[in-house]
Amino acid sequence: FCPENLTTTFLEHFRTALKERGTACAVDPLSAKTAILQIETAIKAGAHVLTGDWRDPAAWEPVLLGDVPAGDAILAADLFVPAASLIPYEAIEELFAADAACSSALAASIFGGSASANQLAAQLGAGCVVINDLIAPTADPRVSFGGARWSGYGRTRGAAGLLEMTTLQVVIEPRWNWRPHLAVHPPVRLLKGLSKWCHGSGKLAREGLGQLFGAMCVSRKPRPSEDLRDVPPTRQ
Repeated sequence: FCPENLTTTFLEHFRTALKERGTACAVDPLSAKTAILQIETAIKAGAHVLTGDWRDPAAWEPVLLGDVPAGDAILAADLFVPAASLIPYEAIEELFAADAACSSALAASIFGGSASANQLAAQLGAGCVVINDLIAPTADPRVSFGGARWSGYGRTRGAAGLLEMTTLQVVIEPRWNWRPHLAVHPPVRLLKGLSKWCHGSGKLAREGLGQLFGAMCVSRKPRPSEDLRDVPPTRQ
């Protein structure tokens, strides 16, 4: 994704970098076969090649497509070859909409000022976001890594990765013997007051609070013999 007013400059730098570095490389034939099909299908749908050559998997040149139709399969495909689509946008909302429409959300990279990049990162659905770099920093064992949506679930490494290997157990113990919720007759007045107080506002909330306190005052506190801890266990 690139701002509309920067796409020409970006493309010039991209082509220059490829020409200077000579980045042709061999790619996995099976991955190349899948990618070629996706690329040629996108071209038939209206996309065009901005740079690159995919005809020889043994000397693959990074492919950059432009004018890819919205919703084309290549925009959400797992291409394990050097291939990408240049997608210009005018309003940032366009970027968010495209991100939300993609079923994959493993990782993203953002290039720009730190403050604006971090603000953007918080609104993306990717499981990991790298600012002003590519995916290499995620190899740090201190970094928790994992995808979202159809890019997987759970996390590895880091604090979140350790939590993935634990099982949460919640233990609750009452601190006193008053348990109106276990009364033979449900404390309807108390529950109504609590509901109004928690979910109401203004006069209704105040009414609920008064009703709650009133019900608490008239509720009978159980005698020690009625404490659940004094009740012998039953067999089933």
